[in-house]
Amino acid sequence: MYTFTNSLLGASGGRKNLFADIKTGLASMDGKKVMSTLHMVSRIKLSSKQKALLFPRVVSLVLHESLEIKSGAYSYILRTIDLDKTLLLLVVNTVLQEIRAGGPEKAPTSALRKALAIDFISKIRDKEFLGHFCDVIEEALSSPMDIVRKSALLAAPTLFKVFGEVKMAPLKTALYSKSACVVGSGIFAITAIEKEKKGSFEEEDLLKCLGALCAFRAEIEESMGGFGELFLEVCRALRPFTRRETVEGVLPVVSFLPLFALRELILSSEGFLTPGVGEKIAGGLIGFLGHEMRVSALEILLLLVQKVPMSLDASLFYIDGGDGRKEKMLKLQILSLLRGKEALSEIRSFISDRDCTFTALSLLLSLGEALKEDLVAAFRYSVSASLRALYTQHPLPAHLEGTVAQLLAPLSNVAEKEAFLYLGGYYLRSIPDEAKRIRRIRNSAGGILYGRKDEREKAEEHLEEYLYFLLNLFAREMFSKEECIKQAGDAFAEEPFLHEKFTHLIDLPDRTQLLSLISYKRVLYKMDSLAVHHTTPIQ
Repeated sequence: MYTFTNSLLGASGGRKNLFADIKTGLASMDGKKVMSTLHMVSRIKLSSKQKALLFPRVVSLVLHESLEIKSGAYSYILRTIDLDKTLLLLVVNTVLQEIRAGGPEKAPTSALRKALAIDFISKIRDKEFLGHFCDVIEEALSSPMDIVRKSALLAAPTLFKVFGEVKMAPLKTALYSKSACVVGSGIFAITAIEKEKKGSFEEEDLLKCLGALCAFRAEIEESMGGFGELFLEVCRALRPFTRRETVEGVLPVVSFLPLFALRELILSSEGFLTPGVGEKIAGGLIGFLGHEMRVSALEILLLLVQKVPMSLDASLFYIDGGDGRKEKMLKLQILSLLRGKEALSEIRSFISDRDCTFTALSLLLSLGEALKEDLVAAFRYSVSASLRALYTQHPLPAHLEGTVAQLLAPLSNVAEKEAFLYLGGYYLRSIPDEAKRIRRIRNSAGGILYGRKDEREKAEEHLEEYLYFLLNLFAREMFSKEECIKQAGDAFAEEPFLHEKFTHLIDLPDRTQLLSLISYKRVLYKMDSLAVHHTTPIQ
């Protein structure tokens, strides 16, 4: 008969049988069964008591003849000691025995066992535990077996991090090895220690790292991988480069560098970026434009062309149908720095793309290349983007002022109210109907449902924008003080705080103070606008 109690007893018995099977499996002479049991232990959930009972059995497997079983045992130990550091004491003697076992180090199996043990040791940060192995690791730094030496070099930063010191001479000697894995591991050790404590190595040592890394590029990538990561760390340790020869020495490997390493090279080489050097680095970046990481490549190319003028083929940055919004923005900004008729023509042609209207018009204005026709086209395709562009690029060229006034006067229901009122205050000579509409917007609590819902939710902000609009007209002497006060009295009749603010500002003795205040408000808007739209024009 089924009962809940019988079910619990059955489950308890099942767990006991499973644990007994695990103990039997770990003690088996069959290597496959031992590995299968280790995999099972890593998958199932055991209690702390059960893990403690199994731990000595797993530790004993470190001495097993099979390298695969050794690796499985080390993996289990690392996972278990994270929960209980006291178990580390049970490991010390076994690992020391494993390092000393296996006969002469020159035997391949013995070297592999020792390297595997050192790899395990390097993953533990316990000072008391590591203290038992310092001499072993430092001795292995000069091992005749490359695989042992590699493991010791990779472990050296752990010793330095825990004890604050390690033998430096073997690390420098590793850079002269004929083995790529030893050279790469030596570079890793030196850069990791330098990163931990700046000034641990001389500049000459770091330059030797960079030279060896470039010389062994293919071999390091093949034997241990991570060439790009090593290049990044060496450049960071040397940043900024102090010699032109350093930059020239790395140019042969530029085409093999990943994007993050190319970016670091640009930042580290800043003092020595000539057009020729820039074009070679750009060549490495251009190779990523057809890649899924093309957005990152464009961002780094933009960084590069900002730092050094160079001649690049503008057609590489023409926008195509597969480009997303961010890619379009980046390409337009790169084109603006390349200049040239073709680049300007491409920028101008994308005023009609609503994704690009703001950026294209902003760039043309910042370059002094905007025409009246460009403004008319921009307002035709996106009024909001056009207003933002004019606002962020103000003051505008004199030859565009008449066109701006003609475009602003008939506007209605604009979304960019602050930009509209600011520009209207500069280029209009009277209060347009849209300004009157904006000032009348109220929320539903006032009983007046004028304007769209999103407008009514910001009624006080709209009135404050209108306040600065009136002050701008007054500061430019378009309206007399009396006329502005009359307009303010009508607009702010129900807003005593804004009326008091207006009265205080219009009574400032110097009109230039008013203009400075209005300009500062525009700067705040510009920062917010560019943060939101991610389309900063290059200036």
